[in-house]
Amino acid sequence: MGAQMAQAVITVENLEAADHAAWDRFVSDHPLGSPFHLIAWKESIEQTFGYKPFYLEAKQGDQICGVLPLFLTGGFLTGRRLISSPFAVYGGILADSSQSRSLLLERAKQLAADLEVRDLELRNAWEDQCSELPRLSRYFTFTQQIGPEEEPILNTIPRKRRAAVRKSLQQSLVSRREFSDTRAFEDLYSRNLRRLGTPRLANQIAAG
Repeated sequence: MGAQMAQAVITVENLEAADHAAWDRFVSDHPLGSPFHLIAWKESIEQTFGYKPFYLEAKQGDQICGVLPLFLTGGFLTGRRLISSPFAVYGGILADSSQSRSLLLERAKQLAADLEVRDLELRNAWEDQCSELPRLSRYFTFTQQIGPEEEPILNTIPRKRRAAVRKSLQQSLVSRREFSDTRAFEDLYSRNLRRLGTPRLANQIAAG
């Protein structure tokens, strides 16, 4: 079986509904996979904004060996663009070999030419995702090592910010989980977004 897979030709196809579960398994198992590569993100963007998806999968035999989620977006100011993935800081190609990665990129470039888009943007966060396209540098990722002890975590925070965190920890605040009614959370979330000058997506859904 392994020898047959090694000899099988890698092909790039459009994602089929029957492959949704296999797609998500590949993303979950890939070290660079993100929530923005999953089928749930595809459905969210489709339902919320109506953007047309072009999800490409590289297959060796009947096994997925690479994926590339793409959306065709358009606007008066931005023009038609092919993006992986919109409203996300991550995206781009996930592949288990350089051949799969190159084939997915070539298909994406051909698709961009066929659709006559202004540009093709793969939001590659890691060098291992890149082929001919560079890694984008305008998005930033912040990571923090979390351990069982509170003090080492606090010591990684800059001094002035750390003082503010310590002060907040001294307040008699409590937290609880409520699953029956999300209106309080939605109200708080909307107020915070408004203060930041950011539209709330749920409002856009209701308006649509």
